[in-house]
Amino acid sequence: MLRRAWLIAVLVNWVLAFRATAWEAMPVADLAGLDIRFGSGLQHFYASGRSLHVPRADNPFANGPTWGYWREVAGRYCAQWPPNRRWLCFDLDRDGATVRFRADDGGEVLGLIE
Repeated sequence: MLRRAWLIAVLVNWVLAFRATAWEAMPVADLAGLDIRFGSGLQHFYASGRSLHVPRADNPFANGPTWGYWREVAGRYCAQWPPNRRWLCFDLDRDGATVRFRADDGGEVLGLIE
């Protein structure tokens, strides 16, 4: 069952990544108050700059909810997840309810606004 749920999540992300898209830059401030579902779980972006990630119950790599920080730097979304002190920044795009976080190395993470 766990394996099946994980496979479904991967397939959904794959379909979202390769469908025809109309990506538009998303202002980082628009994240405030949103819940975004990722393959790993649900993340809430508080207007205060805090962020809470709640992993899926069937995620074998999860250790429970984690708190982090987010902010805008030069128009980019940046996040920090303690105990790591390093801030990682991403370009932020949106196509309807789908949000794309693009890293400097070209890697992408897709999420769905709930």
